[in-house]
Amino acid sequence: MKCPYCGKANPLESVYCIFCGKKLLIKEKVTQKTKTDDTSRVAAAQHKIVAETDSGSSGARPLFAMMLIIILIAVALFGFAKCVQFATKTTGKRQQAARLRRLRASGE
Repeated sequence: MKCPYCGKANPLESVYCIFCGKKLLIKEKVTQKTKTDDTSRVAAAQHKIVAETDSGSSGARPLFAMMLIIILIAVALFGFAKCVQFATKTTGKRQQAARLRRLRASGE
């Protein structure tokens, strides 16, 4: 049986692909010729839905993206806080230096 995802051949009795790990589409053999086209279409649609819902890692991608965004926001906030802290320190030092200059200038 050929995997529809990676295209590699698997044993006929396999349920999952031995190469990519995704669930293989199982084609049922119709033994009765009296079945209508509607029932075979329904079965094919059910197999397609099963294959789409069993994609495996599709739930991990949004979680990974959300965690990455949260980490980036935390790093940005931390960097912003450090910039504010640095600006406050340098502004305080500048103000002290200006006061000292004024005191020296008035005292001379």
